[in-house]
Amino acid sequence: MTAAEISMGEVTPEMIDRVFRSSALMREKWNRYDYRESTITAGIDACHSTFHKSKMEHPDFIRFNFQTGEPYIVTALLAKHVREHLNYILVRDNGKQGLLKYVYDGGCYRLYSNDMLMGVIKRYIADYDEELVKMSKVTEALQHITTDLNYVAQDALDADDSLINFRNGLLHITENDIDLIPHTPNVYSTIQIPCKWNGRSEPTPVFDAYMHSLTNGDKAIERLLLEFIGVCISNVKGWRLKKSLFLVGDGDTGKSQLKSLVERLLGKGNFIGIDLKEIDARFGTGAIYGTRLAGSSDMSFMTVDELKTFKKITGRDSLYAEFKGQQAFEFTYSGLLWFCMNLVLE
Repeated sequence: MTAAEISMGEVTPEMIDRVFRSSALMREKWNRYDYRESTITAGIDACHSTFHKSKMEHPDFIRFNFQTGEPYIVTALLAKHVREHLNYILVRDNGKQGLLKYVYDGGCYRLYSNDMLMGVIKRYIADYDEELVKMSKVTEALQHITTDLNYVAQDALDADDSLINFRNGLLHITENDIDLIPHTPNVYSTIQIPCKWNGRSEPTPVFDAYMHSLTNGDKAIERLLLEFIGVCISNVKGWRLKKSLFLVGDGDTGKSQLKSLVERLLGKGNFIGIDLKEIDARFGTGAIYGTRLAGSSDMSFMTVDELKTFKKITGRDSLYAEFKGQQAFEFTYSGLLWFCMNLVLE
């Protein structure tokens, strides 16, 4: 006997009668002995002496064998169930590009691998009956979903420059107003600041003293750094600036600490520590895909002829990228580059 089954020996006609009398289907004719007994008997016979606890209430992808009463999964209906109950988007700009899967989770669309999405599909089955889980069914359902040809263009991701995604809502910024609106899956936001917006201005004496020391009291440089930080946590496309930030100076002056602070504001998964040399490597452009900030806190020496990819990133050119073991794709990087390095005097 499975977890989803109870022997009919444990379910008496009296129990069925009592349960039915408390349901919305109860009618006066149920009080007729002949009608009640014949209906209960017919129901027991239809179950072939097995009562399924969720036979009356079960997911729409579950069907029952007419002869044995055993439940089974209809894969096409399982895929349909996923479409109706899971907020996700498939991203592909052209037929040559690899397919990227995003699932809406906690107010933000997050990039999912095949295994992660299969895990979600598997859970739909397991929530009904773990013994019905078959990975072949899960894989087949995923194939149904990923071949729907219902794609979202990459340019549609994080497309609204006036929005900043916080944990407690979307901050809508206009020239005249700032308003926090509820999260919605209709906004294709893939980057969420891992803190809440409270709308209050708080004093920051420690940070102010740090910035004064870092910039040697130069207000113009301080304003530039604050503006760049503002762009980092916003939705503004990095290629609009056509610039990147390089902090050059003596060692142990706090340059990398400012970059580290911004990375903490952005949250894990939204930044990557990577050198320019690594970005030019085979999987380098794939590594920065989907991040808001990329760069190194201790940039190594490099020659000018290695700036090819750097120019593409800042110039809004298309980048060729690939993940290990997956189909290659093209994209335009919308984040920013930030590098720190020590001044070397010869």
